[in-house]
Amino acid sequence: MKLSKSAAAAFLALSAISGGADAAIVINISDVGSDVVASTSGSADLTDLTAIDTALLFAPGEVTPSKGGATAGDPGQTLFYRGADGPKSFGTGAKTEASVGNGDFVGVFAVNPFALSPVILLSQKYVSGTPLTGSSVFENQSLISLGLNVGEYTYTWGAGEHADSLTIKVGDVPEPATWAMMLAGFAGLGFACYRRARQSAVTIA
Repeated sequence: MKLSKSAAAAFLALSAISGGADAAIVINISDVGSDVVASTSGSADLTDLTAIDTALLFAPGEVTPSKGGATAGDPGQTLFYRGADGPKSFGTGAKTEASVGNGDFVGVFAVNPFALSPVILLSQKYVSGTPLTGSSVFENQSLISLGLNVGEYTYTWGAGEHADSLTIKVGDVPEPATWAMMLAGFAGLGFACYRRARQSAVTIA
């Protein structure tokens, strides 16, 4: 399928992202122009996960919010890892496949036929602890049309030094530091307005 200009631009921008990755996996899903883009970053510690003896070929990313499913990246032979825990859904939407995917294939399925608990999906070639970078574009879609609820949904596994997680961030969810800056800004604005109102009152008096 031919990508729209906004999707192509977003796809190329995300494809060019590289460099060091933070611990844990993050899949950001957001509206970009007339499309939805899912991008992944981070890394995974597989020590306390158990690989399921199966490898399947997936579409170039998909979302199934009603079953807690989301993947992004270039499809290939994919392994399932059980041992994670997290939310069973993050919306009401049914399965929707992406138009195109690029980079490392990453995902999660909370409701699945392979295990009672959520499974983490990674490329069969993935080496534990190495950086992950991938993206997918859902052309002519929106968070609403995909049935996604804005918020953060985290799947965790492991313990101690091997504790790890995969977080799906739907929409523009500010980081805690961003919230702090916003609150500080609002407080400063409120104080400025208070001082201005007080100075006006003194002048009138």
